[in-house]
Amino acid sequence: MNKKIASLFASVGFDIDTTDLTKLDGHLKSIRGNTANLSRNLRVTNNQLNTTSTRMRNLAKSAEAVTKFNNLGGKCVTLAVKVKDAGKFLRVIFCLTNW
Repeated sequence: MNKKIASLFASVGFDIDTTDLTKLDGHLKSIRGNTANLSRNLRVTNNQLNTTSTRMRNLAKSAEAVTKFNNLGGKCVTLAVKVKDAGKFLRVIFCLTNW
């Protein structure tokens, strides 16, 4: 695009030095390439973040299941203690009734 403008001015008699325009075009091509690489890298990063997010949600669900299991274990211990206490109470009652 810049060379077209320079050519237009040159055609009407202006003396145009296109050296800097050539450098600018090279820089613009480099910027376009870097932008394309950045875009690809961002897509890859987005996919990795989505995967990580899914795995973290699954891990949180697993941790919640472990917590529920631990709570169930605690309830089983409480139940065992109460059954033991009930057994003692029943033995006392049985002894009193057979006395």
